[in-house]
Amino acid sequence: MTYLRNGRTSAQDMEKPVKKQESAPKKTADGGVRVDGFQQVIDMLRTADPEFRESLLRRMHRQDPNMAAQLQAALQRLSLD
Repeated sequence: MTYLRNGRTSAQDMEKPVKKQESAPKKTADGGVRVDGFQQVIDMLRTADPEFRESLLRRMHRQDPNMAAQLQAALQRLSLD
């Protein structure tokens, strides 16, 4: 059996669409996997118990008021959608 450059076996196979592979996670310069931590926190807060969410945001506000405000704004935008 002869394989063409794209891994197919014949010219007839060329007419069939090629399945697109999912892209691999983006790597950082040091070889780690890039993570969107902000979006992960938003996802966690959206599903969290309301008391826990408010408690966490209050505690975060003491440490980083700007980040807490950004998270609250993002949560409000999502609740409006």
